[in-house]
Amino acid sequence: MTYEASAAIDATADTDRGDALRARMMRYTVAGMFFVGFAGKGVRGIFGDIGSLVPMLILLAFFVVLFRVSGRSLKLRRFPTTICLFVAWCALTCAWSASPLLSLEYSAIQVSLTLVSIAIAVALDLVSLVESLILALQWIIGSSFILEAIVALTGQGPLAPPTYWGRGTLPASYYWVEGRLLIGGPIQGFPGNRNPLAFVALLLAVCLILRYMQTRCAPAATVFWLAACGAVLLLTQSATVALSTVGCFLVIVGLVVQRRVPVRWRLRVIGAFTAVGIAAAVGAFFARHMIADAFGRSPDMSGRSIIWRRAAALIAEHPIGGWGWFIGWPTSIEPFSSLVIRNDGTATNQAHNVYVEAALTTGFVGAAIITGAIVWTLFRVVKVAVAHIDDNLWDVIPAVLMIAMFIQSFTESRLLFEGNWMLFVVIATWVKVRGEVPLVWPSAARQHLEYS
Repeated sequence: MTYEASAAIDATADTDRGDALRARMMRYTVAGMFFVGFAGKGVRGIFGDIGSLVPMLILLAFFVVLFRVSGRSLKLRRFPTTICLFVAWCALTCAWSASPLLSLEYSAIQVSLTLVSIAIAVALDLVSLVESLILALQWIIGSSFILEAIVALTGQGPLAPPTYWGRGTLPASYYWVEGRLLIGGPIQGFPGNRNPLAFVALLLAVCLILRYMQTRCAPAATVFWLAACGAVLLLTQSATVALSTVGCFLVIVGLVVQRRVPVRWRLRVIGAFTAVGIAAAVGAFFARHMIADAFGRSPDMSGRSIIWRRAAALIAEHPIGGWGWFIGWPTSIEPFSSLVIRNDGTATNQAHNVYVEAALTTGFVGAAIITGAIVWTLFRVVKVAVAHIDDNLWDVIPAVLMIAMFIQSFTESRLLFEGNWMLFVVIATWVKVRGEVPLVWPSAARQHLEYS
């Protein structure tokens, strides 16, 4: 072998190692961003509202550098249209907001988070995206168990976030961890709220199950983390996430059945599972008193119906444009400071429903736009999932995640905020970059898929 040939081989090997290192750094950086997104309350509890900007900016700087080095670029044709319309409308509400400066601040955050999420979807292929998400969710679950165990074993509960230390007795909703791990919960974990923690466990379980069904790799690790997810779902005692879990379970069972029936029967199978899902939703509504008793909750879903009724009165005052875009209601000003008061004396800061939230803050215009964005994205990811149900379950993961967020959207507002918004925008961008699937069934659709 000549010196020149040997040097060329070494240069190629160095390039491959460099590319692998950058890809690994990108996955860990994106995982860190997902971690901050889904556990934002815990991060803010440690560093404070201003101090938490430091880890966010560090992660953002790493991501921008790696994005530029990778040669990727943001092009307008890759931007999800309906989501961008919603973000633009949010910014426009600053003109008539109840607090224009605060709406401007939140609009800037929403625009920035949306751009970063679009860039994440462009920078990573689907497998890397799912792996990054799994890593972030595992960090949250792991840190939650460690934190809960320390507080429970040392008897330091309820534990306030470090930024509240030294302030004396706080309202119940301000505490980070209550130290109830050893008595069976409910636990709040690193996110400081049992509902987001339970939803993290659900998302992780979905990703792990479908990844294993596709790859058959790492069975021991998969079983371990699924057991951890199951423990979290039991210990958080979250009734709202339990509904999403049932929905996702039905979807995954439907997928397994779909792969084992002839193509000509699949439309009927989907129809049957859809009917079962609708029947389950209707049954859950009429059995809400029994479900509430099982979870130790009130039949009005822990006061959500009261929130919705009072929010409806405010929506009627500003039906077109709403009261201005806010990421969480500004409870320091009226009418939000006295709209709904919790048992601990603090004001409720969200509607616990995406559509009520959007209608209140951005009016019926914003609510219509975000509803269209959710339904359109759900429709598109399901089409891609159906087209690849036989040969590529990676493409099914976004559909099941989107279904989980869609179900949750009726009892939580979190799809519009932080980690859930990130994931929603990432999925919407991915399915747009991934390509359109024509409305045919199902082998012809597979032939027309366009890979990015």
